[in-house]
Amino acid sequence: MAKRDDRYEDATSFDGQSDDEQSPLDFEQSLARLEEIVRKLERGDVKLADALLMYEEGVRLSAHCTKLLDSVEQKVTMLVEQADGTMKRVPME
Repeated sequence: MAKRDDRYEDATSFDGQSDDEQSPLDFEQSLARLEEIVRKLERGDVKLADALLMYEEGVRLSAHCTKLLDSVEQKVTMLVEQADGTMKRVPME
């Protein structure tokens, strides 16, 4: 029989905080949490209602990670050697 994870009771996230109470996670924390959600969902021992809440949290975390990666990508530059031997910074494509 599937075991219910009480931390999903009353529409709270897995860590017991409502979405309004949560502080933004950095990329590494978000990715670790997303991986944890995937592992739990793949095991298949989560009640349907809890699985849905976990899935929704996972979608939010995925979007958050994508947003953080997009932001970093815009900041990343490459050093390109010019014909005269000098280096020039150019946006990464």
